Amino acid sequence: MTWEMMLKERHDDGRNEGRTEGIAIGEKRGVKIGEKRGRAEGMAIGIQQTQIETARNMLKDGLSADLITKYTGISAQQISELL
Repeated sequence: MTWEMMLKERHDDGRNEGRTEGIAIGEKRGVKIGEKRGRAEGMAIGIQQTQIETARNMLKDGLSADLITKYTGISAQQISELL
């Protein structure tokens, strides 16, 4: 094996090793970002579901749409859809 061939082989090995390492790092970062976004979306959905359930209970107790909007933050249109 010539010197040039040996250098090329080592260069190619190093490049492949670096590529593999870079992919692993990128995947790890992607998973972290995905988990963070998923938690944020889950929290938002949970809050919205809680607001709707609270509004339903308030409607059952006979409270006005204005009060329900004031205390839950959901719109009058959303409240009318619950009726």
